[in-house]
Formats: sequence, structure tokens, C-alpha cells
Amino acid sequence: MKRVAAALGLLAVAAACAPASTEVAERRCAERARAAAEPVSSIGGVAELGYGSGGMHTDLDVSLTAGVNLGGGADPYAAYDRCVRRATGQGPARPLVLE
Repeated sequence: MKRVAAALGLLAVAAACAPASTEVAERRCAERARAAAEPVSSIGGVAELGYGSGGMHTDLDVSLTAGVNLGGGADPYAAYDRCVRRATGQGPARPLVLE
């Protein structure tokens, strides 16, 4: 019984390390490439209101960040190609389509 469990565990590990199917890898890598190509923006801030020995004090700090995230400056098409090759050991069967 222990040998069967060990064999099943080993089989599960081997399956996890096996290359992904091209279709699964392309879908996963396309999602990553699309997310990397989308603009990134954020708005944040801190407001403080208090009363102390010196009287009332207020503080307001606002920040705005807007830009484009290309996965560290990488071309999304090249990143897609590398991702699929890393996952499957071969190039993508379908090109990346950014909508």
C-alpha cells in the first residue's frame, strides 16, 4: 500500500513538471501579456487631523501615478513568445492578439 501511495505521489510530481500543452500555455501567457500591456494607474493619499498641545493640525498628502506597464519594459509579443517556449519547449502555434 505504501508503494502504491509513493508511486502515485511520484507520478503527480512528474505530471506537474511535464511541459504544459501548447493551448494551455498560450492562453496563460496571452493573459499575462495582455495584463502587462495595460496602462497602470493609481491614486493614493493620507489625511491626518489631530489636536495636540500646539492646537489643531491637519496634513494631507495625495499622490497620483499614471503610466504604461510593459512587464518591465518588455515587448508583450516577445514576452508571450518566451513564455510559451519556456512552458512547452516550442514556439506558439497562434500569434498573440492584443485587443
